[in-house]
Amino acid sequence: MKKNIAIRVLCILLTAVLLISSSIICFADKDEKGREMNSADFPTIIITGYFMPGLYTDYGTENQKEMWAQKKTIPKMLGVVSAALAVSPVLFFPGGEEICGKVAAKTFSNLFEFSKGSYDYDTHSQKPSEASLTYYNENGLKFIDEKLSKSLSEKQGTDNVFTFAYDWRKNVLDTVEELYTFIDGVIEYTGTAKVNLFGLSFGGLIAGSYLSKYGTNRKINNAVLDVPALRGTEAIGNFFDNPEIQLNEAINFFGDLLGISINIKKLSLPSGVNKAVKVFAENTADITLSWGSFWGLMKTDDYEKLKAAYPDTPAEIFKKSDELHYEIMPNYKDAFSRCKESGTSVSIVSDYTDYPTLFGGNERGDILIETYLETGAHVAPVNKTLGENYRQSDECCGKNHISGDKIIDASCSYLPDNTWFIKNHYHGTYEKDKKSLSLIIELLLTDKDITVFSDSNYPQFII
Repeated sequence: MKKNIAIRVLCILLTAVLLISSSIICFADKDEKGREMNSADFPTIIITGYFMPGLYTDYGTENQKEMWAQKKTIPKMLGVVSAALAVSPVLFFPGGEEICGKVAAKTFSNLFEFSKGSYDYDTHSQKPSEASLTYYNENGLKFIDEKLSKSLSEKQGTDNVFTFAYDWRKNVLDTVEELYTFIDGVIEYTGTAKVNLFGLSFGGLIAGSYLSKYGTNRKINNAVLDVPALRGTEAIGNFFDNPEIQLNEAINFFGDLLGISINIKKLSLPSGVNKAVKVFAENTADITLSWGSFWGLMKTDDYEKLKAAYPDTPAEIFKKSDELHYEIMPNYKDAFSRCKESGTSVSIVSDYTDYPTLFGGNERGDILIETYLETGAHVAPVNKTLGENYRQSDECCGKNHISGDKIIDASCSYLPDNTWFIKNHYHGTYEKDKKSLSLIIELLLTDKDITVFSDSNYPQFII
C-alpha cells in the first residue's frame, strides 16, 4: 500500500515537472515557423517625438496633400521667430509687448490653421508594410531617427526597423490604442512573437502609457524610453503663466542640434520679451489647447490650473487626460515592475544639465523636460546639490544610486536599476554621442538582464 502511494506521488511530481517544462516551451519566443528567436531578431518600432510625424489630407489618393512635414518644421518655426523679431523694436515702446506677441501668434495660427476643428487629417499610413526602413529606402523617404535606424538596420536588417507615425495632436490614450493595433500588425507582418520598442520624448510618454496599460501582454521584448515626457513638463505651465525664457540655453541647445559648439553662459533679454511670450501663449491657446496631446504634456499641477482657466475645453479631452494624469502617471513604478515580471525589459535614458528648462523654473532638465519628471528621481534644483550628508531615500538592497556630483538620487526613480543619466546632454541628442547611441542599441537588442551595475562602460551616471 505504501509502495503504491509512493509511486502515485512520484507520478504526480513527474507530471508536474512535465507540465512546467511544456509551459516553458510554449512561452519560448519563436517565429511563425517555430524557430527560436533572440532580441535582435525581433523587429524594432521607433516612436519619435512631438511634431515629428507628417500629417496628410486625403492620404493614399491623387488628392493627397502634406499638411505638416518634420523636415519643414524648423524653417516654419523660424518664420514665427522672424515675424516677432521684425517688429521687436516696438518692445521698447508702451504696449509693444502686446504687438510683438500678437504678430507672432498670428503667424503661428496661420502655420497651424489645419489643426482647427476636428481631426480631419491622417498621419502617414499605419500599415506595417509601409512603415519599415526598407519601404522608406525604396520610396525615397527619410526616416526621422536616421542614425538610430541605420545602427539598428546594421544589426537587424531594414526589414526589421519600423517607425510608428501618429497624429501628435491627438490625446495620448487614443494614440496608445493605435499603437496597440500597429504592434499587432508588425507582429503579424514579420511573423515574430514580439517587438522591441523605442520611445523618444513625447514618444516615450506614448510608449510608457502603452506599457502601463498593456505591458503584461508579452508582445514587447525590450523597451527603451529616451528623455520620456512620462509626467509631462513644467515648461508648458510656465509658458502659459509667467515665462522666463532662458535664451542662452535655447541658443546652446539649437547649436548642439546643428552640430555647432556654442557655450553661452548668460544672455539677458529685454524685459518685455517674457510678457510678449505670454501674450503669444494666450492668443494661440485656442489652437494648442484643442490638441488633446497638449494636456498630456503638462505637469499634473499645471494641468489642474489650466483646466480651471480654460473650462470650455471639450469634456472628452478632460476625461481621457484625467485617466492619464491620475491612473497612469502616478503608477509607473508598479506598471514597469509588472512588465518585468511578464518578461518585458524596460529601461530609461535621461539627460540633465546645470540649467533650468527653456521657459524658466528652477528644476534641472535637458532644456525641454525636467529630469525628475522623466525618471521619478530626486533631483537637486539648479545651482544646488543634495548636500554632503544626504542619504538616499531608498536603501535599494545596499546599492548606491546617488550621482557623484551629488545632484541626483535615483533610488526613488521608477526603475532604480534600469535608468541611466547623461550629464550635459540636451533633449534627444543621443545621436550625437557614440556612447549614448551604443547604450540605447545595447538595451534594445540585448538578451541579457542589463542594469546600471552590469557594465563599467555604462554606469548609472555618465558624466
